[in-house]
Amino acid sequence: MAAVEIEIEGFPQLIAAISILADTTMKDAVEVLQVVGRAIAIEAQWNAPVRTGRLKDSIVSTPNETGAVVTAGSGVVDYAAYVEFGTQKMVGRAYMSRAVEDAISELMAMYEEKLP
Repeated sequence: MAAVEIEIEGFPQLIAAISILADTTMKDAVEVLQVVGRAIAIEAQWNAPVRTGRLKDSIVSTPNETGAVVTAGSGVVDYAAYVEFGTQKMVGRAYMSRAVEDAISELMAMYEEKLP
């Protein structure tokens, strides 16, 4: 039924940090966001509960012209959103949300180390 989709576009703080580090072009920023998208997908795969492996296998990062889109479910499994957010009878597992938080925290920590 419902898929979980997190679109990675911009992250103003990330773009600002990248600009400070070097004379960065938008192309460079988009490439970094695509790397972040892959990192989020990998982290979400680690976080996803595994019974059959179908949910884990459905998590992908797709690069686009502004960064990347990380999806779970997308026609492969119809329960991705239920597992992420929960239902009346089941607590959500937040596998995707945790992945986003972890990836952003790690990335911002790397940039803060390198900022003057």
